[in-house]
Amino acid sequence: MSPIRLKLQPKFFQAFNLYPLLPKLSHIRFKGVTFHFLASLMILSIGISNQTQAQNLIIDQISQSVEVKRENLDQAKKEALAKGKRRLVENAMARFLDDDSMVILKNVFEQHLLKDTDRLIDSIRVIEEETSEDRKEFKIVLEGRIFRSRLMMALRPLGLMHQSKRFPPRKARLIYVTDIQFSTASEINFFRSELQKRLKPYWIEIGSLMKWERSLDPQSIGGYFKEQSEAKQTKTKKNSNNQTIHQVPLVISLKLTPVSENLSADQGNASIMLQLWDAINPVGLAKIQVSMDYASASPEKLIPEMLDQLMLEWHQVLRKIPTTQKKGKEVRIKISGLNNPLKEKTLIKQVFTNHPEWQNPVLYSFKQNTSVYKAKYSGLKKNTAHNLRKRLGSTFQEKSIRWEDSETLLVDVRWLEGSGFLEAYAPKKEVEEYLMLDDEISRSAPQPELSVPLRKSTSTYVLPQRSVVYDHIKNRGDSTTFRLETLKSSEVLEFRWFRIGKTNLRPIISLLDEKLEVVKSYRLSNIRRFSFNYKVPDGTDTLYLRISDETGFIEGIGGSFQFFHYLLKSG
Repeated sequence: MSPIRLKLQPKFFQAFNLYPLLPKLSHIRFKGVTFHFLASLMILSIGISNQTQAQNLIIDQISQSVEVKRENLDQAKKEALAKGKRRLVENAMARFLDDDSMVILKNVFEQHLLKDTDRLIDSIRVIEEETSEDRKEFKIVLEGRIFRSRLMMALRPLGLMHQSKRFPPRKARLIYVTDIQFSTASEINFFRSELQKRLKPYWIEIGSLMKWERSLDPQSIGGYFKEQSEAKQTKTKKNSNNQTIHQVPLVISLKLTPVSENLSADQGNASIMLQLWDAINPVGLAKIQVSMDYASASPEKLIPEMLDQLMLEWHQVLRKIPTTQKKGKEVRIKISGLNNPLKEKTLIKQVFTNHPEWQNPVLYSFKQNTSVYKAKYSGLKKNTAHNLRKRLGSTFQEKSIRWEDSETLLVDVRWLEGSGFLEAYAPKKEVEEYLMLDDEISRSAPQPELSVPLRKSTSTYVLPQRSVVYDHIKNRGDSTTFRLETLKSSEVLEFRWFRIGKTNLRPIISLLDEKLEVVKSYRLSNIRRFSFNYKVPDGTDTLYLRISDETGFIEGIGGSFQFFHYLLKSG
């Protein structure tokens, strides 16, 4: 039987970008393609489609417990499902917003996003349901698939940008008009700090704070800031060495007026008006007005309440602030003093990543003792060293931070090793059920005595010899490093490792020396139980043992069971 031949036009190859394959398919006539080849192309296109769809989904798994009230189990199931879906959406948002923003924006999300989580969720799968023996608690385990694109579209109307897409902060001048007098400098500073805290998630930075004594109209605002801008330009021309950075001339005005005549009264009402102005071309860009009840005239109480209420509405104004990009100059960051790529990665993430004046630091070259990164820098060079020192924290100690030349910043630092301590093991459902399984591996597993803290304060923990520890690796980017101290030369260390439950990750155990350089590694893949010994070299009194995923962190990759629990016995 002769093969089926179909007519295909050149546009077919162009649509699927198959022209590079044509030389390899010389035996196939261009206008007559066999059915087998066409079927292969269809499978390929389906695979590409599925991969694209997977990249648009955030897949997560959560456990949600609720109290069973009045023995109403049906109501408890509905409540657990609703709370579980909200947590899935919150976890998805936490991938794009920092922890502080998630806390500050809690009430905003409540009102604008979390009331209708179904529009963001592709599908929900109930993995497990459980009711406590006394029927007072119901627990549900959910796996959810969240649309990444829909989540981004939901955040955008709120004026929010996720971390990987942020530009340098949008500068704004703040003027306030109020009949509620701030009597001390500390009250004014408190007002500014509370406002800046709430503006931070919107990537807005307050350039100055000033009480406005003039009329609140476009002509007065435009005239004043035009004078200020001209004076600044004149000063800049006199000092040609200064780097000039264009900023959008925006002004945020905040007007607070008491409705009642006496703010000392126990009850009253205040009207708050937030306006956004283009200061050079005197136009009011947007305005919102809210009113609030207050029970006290104390600024410490009134200011946070006022700003919290305003946050629920002000996204209508703040999202209209145009984004400005500083062009920046390409520079090199030369890092020395860190002889380990993991330490280096920590430095780049802590000091340079997600800081607006540094854009896209990427590795350029490396030698045995130094590495060079390239990045765009849009800040002032005179402030560089001071700003970087503040970000070193307790992890690094500065040896030298200076500009070697106009294009090379030298960062010479020392790693400050800090280790946390494990805590006493508290029973975990996953562990207890695993230990009760009737199979050879589970029966041989030891009872844990210690556990890694749920909220890790560090990634390194002191591991006592002859102990059993429980830990939970939560995702591809997560890892735990154990520090083994007071070792003796030629001592033989024994380790036994047990994976609890199933996972799509590929666990790896790495043994590192005092310089955190890998001396041995074991890829465990689907292995559930593993043991190994290591003889301590002469002159070594400290080693490190790291548990992680073989692949490591890959942005945008999701999937079910992207975690694993394990037990580790040492000694």
